[in-house]
Amino acid sequence: MKLVQVQFWLRSTCSEFAKIYVHISVDGDRTDSPFSTGIKIKKSAWNKKTDRLHDIHAAENQQIVQIEAEIKMQAAIFRTKGVDFSAESLKKALFKETKFVSFFELISKYLKYLGEKNEIAATTLNTRKIRSANILRFLTEKNYKHLGCEEIKPKIMDELQIWLKNNLKSCGDAYLHRHLQFVNSVINYGVLYEYAEKNPLQHYKLPKINKKQKVVYLTVLEQELLAKAVFSDKKLEQVRDIFIFSTCLGLACVDRICFDFEKHTYLKDDGSRWFSMLRNKSGIAAEMPLPNRATEILKKYDFKLPSVADNQNIAVENQLTNRYLKIIMEILGIKKHVTTHTARKTACTNWLRAGVNENVIAAMMGWTSTKMLKIYAEVENETIAKEVKLKLS
Repeated sequence: MKLVQVQFWLRSTCSEFAKIYVHISVDGDRTDSPFSTGIKIKKSAWNKKTDRLHDIHAAENQQIVQIEAEIKMQAAIFRTKGVDFSAESLKKALFKETKFVSFFELISKYLKYLGEKNEIAATTLNTRKIRSANILRFLTEKNYKHLGCEEIKPKIMDELQIWLKNNLKSCGDAYLHRHLQFVNSVINYGVLYEYAEKNPLQHYKLPKINKKQKVVYLTVLEQELLAKAVFSDKKLEQVRDIFIFSTCLGLACVDRICFDFEKHTYLKDDGSRWFSMLRNKSGIAAEMPLPNRATEILKKYDFKLPSVADNQNIAVENQLTNRYLKIIMEILGIKKHVTTHTARKTACTNWLRAGVNENVIAAMMGWTSTKMLKIYAEVENETIAKEVKLKLS
């Protein structure tokens, strides 16, 4: 005959109150996660030695005894019917809506929720999946998979910061900040859908992002130098061309990969050709006349931009393009950390310099506001001041 054991315990919370949960074991095989009994008490009322309330709480202790009796009665029913049962099947027969969900489990629920809401771009959802994978690794390695939302306290967030810095390559302030922000979002989701009663991180201060980081872009002279350069290597030439094409339209790497001449350009009544595309990350529409330089590059490749990574995935395309850009900058003597994203920043700076309306620039960049433009305006003013000073001297 199978041995059924029932264990009651009090979940740790930030408040003075907590709920009593129950674990079921059948022949030593315990349930994966506990279930709430629905009994909420003061933590001081719980006797850890006996896994019961102190004697003065007779009514609540009677409820616990009743729950244990129901579990064992259900096991007896299974035996009578000749049903082979486990701890999980016994649990499912008794508890349906009060399942305890750990923070580890809640992450996947939150990602599913974001996908079903369909309010963020696919690329943004993918970046959040990458962050979640890193956090899940941390929870697994630190043996924190069983923790509930209310147990993810500031101390664990500090541990996560250290772990991220030691285990992820190039984990800068912004990247670190977004991971911690993701944890906070998951817990807020848990509170909203009653997987937790309170967010223990509501007073936790996220690390500040270093706002003094310079915006890297190519100046007009550097762009001309890049355009006039002659490369013997075909790949270097292709990377140079698609980089310039991206600077013409402010394309991110994923936008450039998805660009299709037939789909993303059209002719107006006056005969001019226009670019029109929904930015992959934000879903915001960008529309503008197709610049002559962009048209020349498209003609060079029969209106189909080359693939640096031979049509592999976006991550590989981005990595290889960045490697070639590094080589190109070394050849040209440009001492800047240039990546595929530098093309977007260069485009924004070009438009700002040309006096394009701020709202138009924000729309073409796929931003929901013009706040980011302040950074570029400061950078451009600094560059102008340097050039004037150089000429006057």
